Amino acid sequence: MQSQPIETNPVSTDDRRHDDNPDRLIPDDIAELLGPRPLLSGESEVRYDAMFTRFILEFEPDGVIEWILLRDVHDLTWEIQRVRVLIASLIDASRSEALMKDLDLVCEGDAEFRDQLFDAAQRAWGLEKVGKTELVNKSRGLLHDYQMTLDTMKARAVKHAIQEITLLEKICASLERRRSKALNEFHAYRIQLRHLARLSPAKLKVAGV
Repeated sequence: MQSQPIETNPVSTDDRRHDDNPDRLIPDDIAELLGPRPLLSGESEVRYDAMFTRFILEFEPDGVIEWILLRDVHDLTWEIQRVRVLIASLIDASRSEALMKDLDLVCEGDAEFRDQLFDAAQRAWGLEKVGKTELVNKSRGLLHDYQMTLDTMKARAVKHAIQEITLLEKICASLERRRSKALNEFHAYRIQLRHLARLSPAKLKVAGV
C-alpha cells in the first residue's frame, strides 16, 4: 500500500469548484489527522483525489469530526469500487481455465481442434469489449456450431469461481453497511451541531455543553 502524504494550501471551496485536487481544500491541521491516501500499488492517485474533491464540495465538512467521517465515507466508497473491480477481474481470469476444461470435453482429446475453438472464444470475448462486431459474429458462428456462446462461457466462468465471488460480494456488502453507518453518523453529528447552535448559553450549560 502506498503512503502519499497530502500537502495542503487551503482555499475557499467556491474558488475550487473545477479543481480535482483536494489538497487545496483541506486545512493543514486536518490533513495531518487524515493521514496518507490508502492506495494499493497501481491505483490512481489522480482518480482518488478527484473523487475526494467531489465529496468535499458536496458535503462541505466543517470541523475535525465531519472531516474524519467524510473521509471514512469516501474511502469506504473507494474500497467498494475496488472489490467490484476484483470480482470482474476474477471472472475474466477464471473464464480461460473454465473454457479450456469445457473444450477438452467437447474436442475429445483433439488438442489442435481444442486450441482452434479456444482462440475463437478468446477473440470473441475480447473483441466484444472493443466493439469489433463483424469479427465477434464470425467467432460466435464457429462457437455456435458446437453449441457454445459467450454468455454460457461467462456463466461457466462465474460457476468456476463462485466461492471467491461470493466471498468478495460479502466483503462488498459489509463495506456498504459500514459506509451507510458512517454517512448516518456524519448527518447526525451535523444535525446535533445545528441544534446546539440554536441554544442560548444558559440552555447549553443545562445541556452540559
